[in-house]
Amino acid sequence: MSTPCRCRKAVTPAAEVFAANCVACHGEDGKGKKDVGAPDLTDNHWIHGGDRQSIYTTVYAGRQGHMPHWGTRLSPLDIKMLAVYVHTLGGEAP
Repeated sequence: MSTPCRCRKAVTPAAEVFAANCVACHGEDGKGKKDVGAPDLTDNHWIHGGDRQSIYTTVYAGRQGHMPHWGTRLSPLDIKMLAVYVHTLGGEAP
């Protein structure tokens, strides 16, 4: 019996939400885009906290006019999935 290939990340609904809403600023790999002021989501340097609740709050409410709020644009489920997905990119160790 063969082992499934782990060389590519599976496309998940959360990854699709990220691709549709976050890639423009944070890049496909989540490394951020300095030219638009979007931070790297893959490191452990998180100004507002890299735990799941802090990420959820950031996505939902935005941050200081730089990070847009998504609370009225995404469903609560999409925001929760997105917070978990972004947490897997970096943030605090799970």
